[in-house]
Amino acid sequence: MEIKVVPDVGSEYYLVPADGGGWIREADSGMLVPSWVLFRW
Repeated sequence: MEIKVVPDVGSEYYLVPADGGGWIREADSGMLVPSWVLFRW
């Protein structure tokens, strides 16, 4: 699971679940997350 964040200023990034709870940036984690688009609305 991941959350795509698109700020008004700056580039977009993804958040992934952290081991201890909460969320961290995908670049800061060692987890490989597939980036397939399943739904878009």
